[in-house]
Amino acid sequence: MEIFLFAKHKWLEVERKRKKDKMAITRKQFVEAKFTKKNVKGENHPALKFLEKNDQKAFTVDDIAKATKKAKNTIHHALRSFVKKGKVLHKSPYYMIK
Repeated sequence: MEIFLFAKHKWLEVERKRKKDKMAITRKQFVEAKFTKKNVKGENHPALKFLEKNDQKAFTVDDIAKATKKAKNTIHHALRSFVKKGKVLHKSPYYMIK
């Protein structure tokens, strides 16, 4: 993390410029770039990986959150999504890979 020792208004100006540079790309860069999806349909989600690795057991949201070191809300939302997609089985309060 960079530390700026400028006056407050200068720091904000530099910070805005840095954010702007990271977020925007030119039209030419956009057209020529080959973007890859980072997480295709959630297949790389830590909760799904954990359940695949432990496919002979069922776990609660708390268990999965502790094992993956993610927030319970994040895990719960992901698991509901995987249940809808048919990748995970759910019998309250347990989840298991299909």
